[in-house]
Amino acid sequence: MNETYRTSIVLYGEIDLEGNAWLSWLEYCKDLAEKLGFPPNYLGVTGEAFKSGKILSLSRTQNRLKKSIVANEEFESVAVYSLPSDFNTAIFDYDLYFVRTRLYEPSHLMVSMSSEVFEKIEVNELLSELKKHISFVSGEIFMLSKEQSSGLYAAKVNPPASFRSLRVIEELR
Repeated sequence: MNETYRTSIVLYGEIDLEGNAWLSWLEYCKDLAEKLGFPPNYLGVTGEAFKSGKILSLSRTQNRLKKSIVANEEFESVAVYSLPSDFNTAIFDYDLYFVRTRLYEPSHLMVSMSSEVFEKIEVNELLSELKKHISFVSGEIFMLSKEQSSGLYAAKVNPPASFRSLRVIEELR
């Protein structure tokens, strides 16, 4: 069986909770997704006015999110997805996935995409841009099979040994 891999960048550090920082993250993710040819179409938001934990259509949720930011509501996490029309499970079927979260310790942000798409990007430029959205402490560039959750690995929910396909490409300091 020929497995499909995703390459991800995860950065750990403190997350600015200011509303404009969340809005800046949203706009950055949308712009990058468009540049990479995968228009963003879903949001995952956890916060004061977003408690369901479900992903929501970007077109229907974006204005509600912006109103919550203007109202200085608190957020735990904002994720942006580019999902194919026939997706079943967002966490496994995405074309692009971006998350900035403080739901887990340590707080982090992550960008994940197919390894083929990742090979076409300028990594140092991407790292420089990502670091604008977190007080960077450490991070990794890693690969995982599409069948395993990059998000769970990044959140350190399970020990690294439980991710059979894990390949750490680079430690970031």
